[in-house]
Amino acid sequence: MDDFDVAIVGARCAGASLATTLARNGLRVCVLDRAHFPSETPSTHIIQPSGVAILGDLVGREAILATGAVPLRRLTLVNEDVQLDGDIDPLRFPDPGLCVRRLTLDTLLVEAAARAGADVRTGCRATGLVRDASDRVIGVETNRGAVPARLVVGADGRHSTVAEFAGADKYLVTRPRRLAAWAYFAGADRQGRLRLARVGEHAFLSAPADNNLYMAAVTIDISRRNQFHVDREQHFAAGLAQWPELADLLSGTERVGPIRLIDNWHGYFRQSAGPGWALVGDAGHFKDFTPRPGDFRCAAAGAHPRRNDQRRLRRWHRYGRPAGAMVALARP
Repeated sequence: MDDFDVAIVGARCAGASLATTLARNGLRVCVLDRAHFPSETPSTHIIQPSGVAILGDLVGREAILATGAVPLRRLTLVNEDVQLDGDIDPLRFPDPGLCVRRLTLDTLLVEAAARAGADVRTGCRATGLVRDASDRVIGVETNRGAVPARLVVGADGRHSTVAEFAGADKYLVTRPRRLAAWAYFAGADRQGRLRLARVGEHAFLSAPADNNLYMAAVTIDISRRNQFHVDREQHFAAGLAQWPELADLLSGTERVGPIRLIDNWHGYFRQSAGPGWALVGDAGHFKDFTPRPGDFRCAAAGAHPRRNDQRRLRRWHRYGRPAGAMVALARP
């Protein structure tokens, strides 16, 4: 049975990014996920320029653009009857923004982790944590057997099994205020413009995505959740119609696939570390997705410790207390 320096549960933005970074720095890494990729998951889609720079380091800019993702260098912001149009300054932000479906993005990240030397195990589900006599976590149990590791990282999202098995408490819990609905369209304008708007009680996000698709999303007050579920098609169309510019852009297009929805959520922070374990990405905290920085907040959390080595892992291992889990790995 292989022993690993780090076992990561969850192979999406945070988990695969962390696996790639640690493996490139010489650590023995196993990253596992119950999904087989390509695989969808609810997502904010937009990657800001700073996140695209990280993504380029992880998977390569050529691989990103090969998906058909359109560089987003223009921006439209609308607040009721006020509209601002502008360009992203290439001197301040050499990289563009991007809109990439998770179906595509997560596959690129998993492949990058494998190329970096991580042991990638898809279709592998965490079923528990392995502990020593002092109750320190020393591995993860899976449906394929135990994975021994000196550090177990939960990067498995809002419903984190690592957090559940570790007994990580939530705090600063907030109630949901909005539901988000989105869909992909074929035949829309593919110019590299990100559109953000607030009109009445609705907020909007739209941009060209990968694979010649266009993503359009609308958020609606959570109090209307039951109404929305009665007739998702009608309420989604009615929501998009509240912003005439977006409705005009989608006129004559064809929706590809179902209307996606996220309405069962709440904000929180979790205890982020304990003896032998740590949480990153949405496993550690989740906030209102309408104003948040986008998917590569999670990837940045995973890729942040760029200079990890065996000495820093040993330093973390000696600490053995909740406050220092990932910090010691990143210290110079």
